[in-house]
Amino acid sequence: MSSIIKKYLLDIFLVAVLIIISFSISAFLLQGEILSPGYEDWMAHAFRIQILDQYGYTSWIHNWSNGISIWNSYQFVPHIITLFVVKAFGLSITTAMIYLTVAQFVLLRVFIYIIMRLLNFGTFTAFVISLLSLSIAQFWQGVNEYSLMFAFTFSPLFIYLWILYYNNKISLFFVYSIGLSFYIHPILGLSLIALWLLGNILSNKTVLSKSILIEFLIILATSSLFWLPLLQVSNYTFPHSYYSTREFLALALQTYEFYGLNLTILLLFATTILVLFKNTANLSWGKVLYIFASLYLLLVIVGVQFELPHFISQTQFPRGVFFIGISMLFVIASLIEYIVKSKILIVKLVLILFLTIAFVDNLWYATIYSPTPQYQVNDPIKSVYEHNIPEPFTEGKVWSPYIGSSSYYADSDVSSPYSYMAHLEPNSVAQRLTQHLLYTNQEQNLTLSSTETINNYLKLTGTKYILLNNDNLLGKSFIENNKENIKQVKLIEGKYEDFNYIKMNWEITNAFLVNENSLKLPHFPKEVDILSNKDQKQLDELVNTYMSEFKQSGKPVNVIYPSNDQVNVAIPSGNTLPYLFVNESYDPQWRAYINDKEVSVSSFGPNFMLVDVRDTNGGTLVLKHTWPISHYVSLFLIFFTGASLLIYRLVEKVGRKEKHEVN
Repeated sequence: MSSIIKKYLLDIFLVAVLIIISFSISAFLLQGEILSPGYEDWMAHAFRIQILDQYGYTSWIHNWSNGISIWNSYQFVPHIITLFVVKAFGLSITTAMIYLTVAQFVLLRVFIYIIMRLLNFGTFTAFVISLLSLSIAQFWQGVNEYSLMFAFTFSPLFIYLWILYYNNKISLFFVYSIGLSFYIHPILGLSLIALWLLGNILSNKTVLSKSILIEFLIILATSSLFWLPLLQVSNYTFPHSYYSTREFLALALQTYEFYGLNLTILLLFATTILVLFKNTANLSWGKVLYIFASLYLLLVIVGVQFELPHFISQTQFPRGVFFIGISMLFVIASLIEYIVKSKILIVKLVLILFLTIAFVDNLWYATIYSPTPQYQVNDPIKSVYEHNIPEPFTEGKVWSPYIGSSSYYADSDVSSPYSYMAHLEPNSVAQRLTQHLLYTNQEQNLTLSSTETINNYLKLTGTKYILLNNDNLLGKSFIENNKENIKQVKLIEGKYEDFNYIKMNWEITNAFLVNENSLKLPHFPKEVDILSNKDQKQLDELVNTYMSEFKQSGKPVNVIYPSNDQVNVAIPSGNTLPYLFVNESYDPQWRAYINDKEVSVSSFGPNFMLVDVRDTNGGTLVLKHTWPISHYVSLFLIFFTGASLLIYRLVEKVGRKEKHEVN
């Protein structure tokens, strides 16, 4: 034991130094109750972890929009890891998230060091590369988005697996891990597929060979829980054209110099070509990784300067700059190793200068790019609870300007008319409501007509409570124009800003019995561009038309929500109206039953489900949501493929052992 410690004493010392340096840079984050990056991602992830704790990996929740499949095509591994830490150490969710952030900031350096040593680089090279990783400013973008941080942290491990794969040390295990990486973050999965594909193209392998086809099928099978739901488009989609524009792609990088990389890394990377490609006889893993990082960086530069085809831009590939940075570090290791072995003093002095600059840079990055640890949380719903308003949210939905934190701090039975999933949102009406409350024509004074339209959006989405910043001029105008419709207005003094708690005086109706004439209502468009004036106007007209119809001929009925994936509606005995509109987002996985008899359910606009209640003679309508069969098929493929690879590996190992014994 002592001989092992003595052998690796320098490694242990350098890893300890890396831990101390990394922890000293990131420890300030531990001072807060939450981290505030300036937008809602971080708290939205906290809410997802909360939902995972309350309901498990559920197919549906009512808390966002008019109901939404919150885990549909969404990464869940970071949330499961965080929930495990919460349960194991008895921490609050946000505290566990902060601890994991600091831990990953430290672990990233440790992972890189260990992998560099496994790749037979010297201790100095491993230490230098680990320190250089501090200068990738885009790590803090990952911290801000939380789940992206996990992709950043685990990317060195996946690149190491790729190197083993490229050198024919492993094969099917690597491609299996590519599929699983999508559940850490899709950007990680897409980056690994690109690396796998490029490596096979540049190697001596036949790209269209049987083995490559099998590997591709394994990737498809293990990642199907992510991509398969994307093929099952529901009746209404909300593509939001902004998410595939050059402006949006540049948004994740606009606050960083050199696209979130560092001038030192870029200069070292450019210089590495002189060492790496001296011998062009064979394409080592370093050369392939150099080509990959160069092409990926070129794609990012082009993508933020020019409009690319939609199928490329919708992947949001610029968020993968972290993967480019880590790939560059693996390549730069060859240059560092070459310099270490060099006897030229000036070259070594230049290297030391670069390292000093990189280290100082990261101290600066931690100051200007990191999220702010907050000791006191500024959230309107949390503030309402602290002011002890009696039964503040007893019926209907609550609109808050901060969807992430408000969802997290709200009671489990409180829901919002919109969500933080606009890119997968089936409900354009909810997003248009938010647009109205925050940005309507940038007016300081709402017209009576605009006020009435907002009221109709609130009624149609079942919203009774509105929390508006006190300095919101539109909000003040909304209150002034709505005196007859507002039951209560109370100023809530928050930690950093004040809010108006507004309670409307109308009854919330989440289901209407209607006659055949209501089916003649104009249908909502299949696709909506929420930034288009034409589409905005069309939505407003449709919402006003629907509310007019329901007011004239709709018969309200009671709705209860017994669980996160069920809706119950009481149909009066002797009812003669043939159809029921239920204010819940439609999804093909809804099933409707009255008195244990299945009845037809379909979509009628992004907000409503249409249920055929003819010849039912009243009773309780039960709407139940479940995962689609494809979900279970994907789970089977993941576990079956993993088990098959394990069995194959064991059989192969036993066969080799028997062959060795015979020889």
